[in-house]
Amino acid sequence: MKETLSRWDIDLLIWINSLGSESTDTFWLYVTSVWTWFPLFILIVILFFIHLTREKAVLATLFFGGTGMLALFIKELTKRGFERLRPCNVEELAASLRVLTCKDSFSFFSGHASFSFALITFTVLVLRRRVKWIQLTFIWPILFAVSRMISGVHYPSDIIVGAGVGILVGIFTNALYQKDLIKLPRFIQEKLRF
Repeated sequence: MKETLSRWDIDLLIWINSLGSESTDTFWLYVTSVWTWFPLFILIVILFFIHLTREKAVLATLFFGGTGMLALFIKELTKRGFERLRPCNVEELAASLRVLTCKDSFSFFSGHASFSFALITFTVLVLRRRVKWIQLTFIWPILFAVSRMISGVHYPSDIIVGAGVGILVGIFTNALYQKDLIKLPRFIQEKLRF
């Protein structure tokens, strides 16, 4: 059973990776960079300040950053525990892939997928009643995750588990945010009221 799942994982990776071409390489390299998405992060923070009270917007922004850091922390612990090589670092597999970028770090699970799905899940849960189109922001983590397979650095299972972990982290941090368990210090609250 384990060998069958591993074979499917590899076959699916090879198929997804083959969807890339020289004409689309620049696009996928652009999409796979975290820095490309910084305007989206700024837009999300702006939306917090437009649609929430100032105090809630500051808290949401802090939780937004904390959500990303928690997803990356869990990813780091997991990668060190599993130590699975990236597909681009497996010689016999790399020969069947179009490798656009490669790192020496481990593969399981995808930090890109967990980070992006965590941030967007948190954002959608916070703003879903106030911003009707906010679910469209899920386009980012989907493209981000696909770019990792087209680049040859992650298996589909890395992406699926990373996305699942990210969604759970986003749900968890939203639950903390909604329960008002963490509050800003009183002197900051007073300054935000002006």
